[in-house]
Amino acid sequence: MKKIVFVILFTVFFSGCVTDQQFEGLSKKVNLIEEEQQSFGSNLSSVTDFLDDFEKKNQDLEKNLRSGYANLIAEKTELKNKVSELNGEIEKIFYRLDLFLSKLETIEKRFFALEQRVSSVENYLDFDKNNNKEVWKSSNENLADDDKQVDSDLFVLEKASEEEIYEQGKKEFDLQNYNKAKILFIYHEKNFPKSSMADNSLFWLGEIYYKKADYKRAIIEYQNVIEKYPSGNKVPSAYLKQGLAFYKIDSKDNAKIVFEKLILKFPLSNEAHIAKKKLKSF
Repeated sequence: MKKIVFVILFTVFFSGCVTDQQFEGLSKKVNLIEEEQQSFGSNLSSVTDFLDDFEKKNQDLEKNLRSGYANLIAEKTELKNKVSELNGEIEKIFYRLDLFLSKLETIEKRFFALEQRVSSVENYLDFDKNNNKEVWKSSNENLADDDKQVDSDLFVLEKASEEEIYEQGKKEFDLQNYNKAKILFIYHEKNFPKSSMADNSLFWLGEIYYKKADYKRAIIEYQNVIEKYPSGNKVPSAYLKQGLAFYKIDSKDNAKIVFEKLILKFPLSNEAHIAKKKLKSF
């Protein structure tokens, strides 16, 4: 700036004589130019600072955008991996479901075949209503005469409660007084069919015939337990003993059918475990 002022003064000075007023006017103009230049320099500095700040903010924004984009890519990749894992789990579930449905279909076929074979067993034993009526008729005909034998031991059926009759029947069974026990169990089940121990009475009745080696009659009584009290706690035992009774009369095919049905219906029972072992010996 000083160079410019010097050039102006030099030019004016050598161009002719200059009055004091002219020189003073020139000096004011030079000062004014200097002030304007300083003002311009100040404004230029502010603009430069603004541009630097803007560039810095722009760089920060760009950095944040890049970081956000990188995070977005990472999240997208993670989400894609999770979706892939989820698809894999879904495929496993459908695979297991297919296996389950296949097994269920196999079980249903086996169960249907088993039912058909059980039907043949029932036909073999003549499990019909008339046959069951004959069984009860035969038992009831002997009940009246045998009742006197129970009375002679100071135990009167008509005066005893259902619990007393069952407990006395079990006591006689444990003492191997099978005739007395049979009378008590028949009387108990006939007169108290809704008792919680009614299925037990029928089961022990089957056990009496089993111990007497009357296996066909035992099979019938076990079947009565299964049919009359399907929700009773003696059903698994009835299946097991029925299968053993068939085995005793050398009817292994029928025994196998009964054991298989026991295992199918009560797979976790102790009776099913025994049946599995027995089937290995066939």
